[in-house]
Amino acid sequence: MKELLAFLPITIAYLAFRSTVSANVPAPDVVLLIVFFMAVRGASLEGLLAAFVLGYIEDAFTGGVLGSSSFALIIVHITVHLASKKAHFSTPGIRAGGALFFSLLKSLLIFAAIRSSGVRAELFWGIAATAITTGVFAPAAMNLLARLSFFLNPHGFKNETQ
Repeated sequence: MKELLAFLPITIAYLAFRSTVSANVPAPDVVLLIVFFMAVRGASLEGLLAAFVLGYIEDAFTGGVLGSSSFALIIVHITVHLASKKAHFSTPGIRAGGALFFSLLKSLLIFAAIRSSGVRAELFWGIAATAITTGVFAPAAMNLLARLSFFLNPHGFKNETQ
């Protein structure tokens, strides 16, 4: 739960910056990278809760259909966790490729959710640009998130006092 509380202000600051300053510039999907990081580390209720909450906040900041990002991020979390049982997301290339693929999956799931509700939506080139930038920044972002997670949950020896 500490991680969710730490990732929440990071997400809000990123989405505030993204929706105001750099709305038309392709930027990495930080929300997806956080969910990707939590799913690779293991399935947990905290990861699913984070996917839902961060997705809902993303919809509120971007003006999207409320719940569409939450739906997509929960599916991405489950899919990443199942994929991490078969493939290890330990090398930078695998992390980058996985982040790129799951960024595209998230965008297509949101598109499908919006289209199934009867709203006319179109795919555009920004999805690919966002997926590419997410893939490029994924290895560095995963390392930063791992360091933050280690800082929040220090591991010591069993008899060591902290």
